[in-house]
Amino acid sequence: MEILKKYLADLQAGRLDLRTERDDLTLAIETLKQTWSWWRTGERERSDYEEATEEMEKAINALTASMEVLKEATEDHKTGVCAK
Repeated sequence: MEILKKYLADLQAGRLDLRTERDDLTLAIETLKQTWSWWRTGERERSDYEEATEEMEKAINALTASMEVLKEATEDHKTGVCAK
């Protein structure tokens, strides 16, 4: 109750201006929308990064396995076009 009395006293004394309240709230809403948009963009980028990292790890593992297969398949070949 005391807060309401102080609020009314501020209104009567001209320390608060309700004419700009709509503009103030509109600005606050726009700021929140921009913050939300920025946060969502960050979430998408983080998700994209995690997916790309997973794909790269799979590719590295596949290449490592391929190198091992090639090494085993060619370990007895001592001569060839590139071997001297």
